[in-house]
Amino acid sequence: MKTRKFERSLLIAATLPLFICTGALAATPAGKITDAEGEAEIIRKGTAEPEIVQEQMDVFEGDALETGEDGMIRVALADGSSLTLAPEGHLKITRQLYDAKKGERESLFDLLRGKIRAEVAKLAKLSRSNFEVRTPTAVAGVRGTDFEVEHDEAAGESGVYVFEGSTDWKDVKSGESLLIQSGYFCRHRPGRKLLAALLSDDERARRRAFFVLRERAKRRRLRRI
Repeated sequence: MKTRKFERSLLIAATLPLFICTGALAATPAGKITDAEGEAEIIRKGTAEPEIVQEQMDVFEGDALETGEDGMIRVALADGSSLTLAPEGHLKITRQLYDAKKGERESLFDLLRGKIRAEVAKLAKLSRSNFEVRTPTAVAGVRGTDFEVEHDEAAGESGVYVFEGSTDWKDVKSGESLLIQSGYFCRHRPGRKLLAALLSDDERARRRAFFVLRERAKRRRLRRI
């Protein structure tokens, strides 16, 4: 019995560094929370209990972010892109892979409720790049660098607003897709024809300003006084 216990102890001691190393490799952060305000929570993959979001907190593939009525969260991704989740939003980091050496990027985010602004980094040396934001009714496949996606859970409507570049907007139900250029938007319900409309300068400015973290901006103003 003593011999077997000793052998098991040796086996555990020998394999422990491997488990630690494997866990470290599997737990590569998808990004970091750089700004947070108001009611904001994170639900880690494989858990049910939410944590209060803290600035400089790492986020990982499979995590979900939620904001309350006064909450906002900004996440800096490993590839230099950023995501800002507006109040009353729910976003899941479904897939986030960035390999600078191989020149590969694969990002998939599920927006179940609310709205999000994505500022996608331009990386010239990527051999493969896929960056998508998915709602229950539509998918935004990014060609551009700055856009907003929203989903109204009650109405069952989704929309995309392109500030720079262009975005492929696809209806999940019909499979129809439409290229939305900079300065245009598309808002629709599943099964209806996709139509792009002009985004006015005032509306574009209003939507961009909405995603400025209010408390962070307030702190900066106070520092200048």
